[in-house]
Amino acid sequence: MPKYAALLRGVMPMNCKMPALKKALEAAGFRTEVAIDRSRAQMRETIARFSAQSAQADAALIYTTGHGVEADGAVYLLPGDYPLAQKNAALPARALPLREIGAGLRAKRVNLLFYAGCRDNPLGG
Repeated sequence: MPKYAALLRGVMPMNCKMPALKKALEAAGFRTEVAIDRSRAQMRETIARFSAQSAQADAALIYTTGHGVEADGAVYLLPGDYPLAQKNAALPARALPLREIGAGLRAKRVNLLFYAGCRDNPLGG
């Protein structure tokens, strides 16, 4: 059975080495897809495509990094088109909740979600 990995990177990645991570996962037998600085809609399309593929796999992995925030008990990844000037008000409509990203994992045996983004909230109220 194949193994699938999705590598998602939102806005402001400071320390991610996506090409090296992609190469390592492919060496381990994963088919990978990389989505860098995509809009919310594009990230959702990537997750939907990945979810369908991962349902046919034994193992699935999502690694996500970039700027995220934690607000009201939820962690959000900020996509490339997030309107920073709107602060927290735009989170529900314009950010990507981590739980939604994780819901894309549907492999039969092992599903892994790695979140390497920050959670502090410089956006304020």
